[in-house]
Amino acid sequence: MSEAQRLLAIAYPANVTIRGIRFAMLDLGDLVEILVTHVALDRVEAPGGGDYLERFEKHRATFERVANDKYVRGEIEDDGSIAVLPGDL
Repeated sequence: MSEAQRLLAIAYPANVTIRGIRFAMLDLGDLVEILVTHVALDRVEAPGGGDYLERFEKHRATFERVANDKYVRGEIEDDGSIAVLPGDL
């Protein structure tokens, strides 16, 4: 991966999982899975502002930017995914 590579936001549907919200972004035709943890969602908007999926959709651009920044820096999980954690926000 070169320093210039970036993830592209796509209209990939987000899904609620036990660990958080999962969605994907695109890198040169390959999907890269992104996990936004529940705690990261709570850091962006306190509980009570809707369910996790609603809060994710409201702040999706922020999570996409953070995931892209981590990807460019090479902060990739062993399985090739990107995890957005509370400390990233």
